[in-house]
Amino acid sequence: MALEPGGAIGLHEAVSPQLLLVVDGAGRVRSGNNAAVAIAAGEGVLWQAGELHETTTERGLGAIVVEGSSLELLQSRPQARAVFGQGPKPRPER
Repeated sequence: MALEPGGAIGLHEAVSPQLLLVVDGAGRVRSGNNAAVAIAAGEGVLWQAGELHETTTERGLGAIVVEGSSLELLQSRPQARAVFGQGPKPRPER
């Protein structure tokens, strides 16, 4: 998917587990009433079925979105933690 500068996908419910992988640009994502978090190329977010979420960008972003009734990330497997770390850490907005 591509969002132009100033673009947004407004708050909506995930019908199934949904993985957003940013491949270009940067933006902000949020879930429900939580504060928005910066996200940039090389990062991703996983929303669960029924989770309210939105994506916005000031300068534009390109992403791959994967949806399915069952998504299992390697990071969720104990043996994969050494490869993928402990997941994303909050970071300041760029």
